[in-house]
Amino acid sequence: MPRLLFGLAKGFIYGTVVGLFFATAIFMLASSVAGMGFLTVSPVMIASIIFAAGVLSGVSYEYGAWMDTQKPVSLLFRLSKGFIYGTTVGLFFATAIYLIALPIFALGFITITPIAIGGLIFAAGVLSGVAYEYDGWLEFQKTPQQTT
Repeated sequence: MPRLLFGLAKGFIYGTVVGLFFATAIFMLASSVAGMGFLTVSPVMIASIIFAAGVLSGVSYEYGAWMDTQKPVSLLFRLSKGFIYGTTVGLFFATAIYLIALPIFALGFITITPIAIGGLIFAAGVLSGVAYEYDGWLEFQKTPQQTT
């Protein structure tokens, strides 16, 4: 149990750092887009969602690493872990792409909506996270298990 608490604390610190990095970048990007008049949502709200996703990702990473040492993990656990990672990565990049595409769409240079572009990026992030964890589970199933 102490090892789990140490891992979760470490994940919280790592997640906080990653969340702060991405939240700061997204806040600056959202502030400039809002300053041009293209964004109606508060940049602080967008940055706080990004920060929370970073913290969740760090904690779930360390919890997943701890679970891998305890016993062979189930497919459902691996897929849910991949969903959390993919959601975090998708949210980071989809928000950035959305904020970049918003003024470009408003000026008429692209015809596809920024929501659609951001949604595609988010879906690709989630799919890649789930696929990565499923691949890890399949690799674990291929290796011969030692019996005691």
